[in-house]
Amino acid sequence: MVVGPIAARIPEIAARVATNVHAATVDDWIQRAVDAAIAYVIEWTNRADVGLPDDALTVTGLVGFSERIYLDSFSPNGAQVAVADADFSPIFQPEHLAKHWRHYWQHLDVAWGVA
Repeated sequence: MVVGPIAARIPEIAARVATNVHAATVDDWIQRAVDAAIAYVIEWTNRADVGLPDDALTVTGLVGFSERIYLDSFSPNGAQVAVADADFSPIFQPEHLAKHWRHYWQHLDVAWGVA
């Protein structure tokens, strides 16, 4: 898989994610979240041969999506909502990790077909 021009901005993306999640430094888990986000977007947009561009929209989307991956809560029973909770501190997370962030890289998706 080719990462593309975004490779030069990976340290910048990781540093911004660390700042946004209030981490002192870019640790291994933050870097893994950034790497996972990049791999996911490359796969989602069918750009394994060319990688990702380093435009502002893609970079911003990768920052947000990396944070979402990093902060994603583990739920062994699959329940991610406040059900029968008297305190009711709702945590309504999208079922799909990229539910909102996908709009930042949707312009990269190559659609093939016959019109």
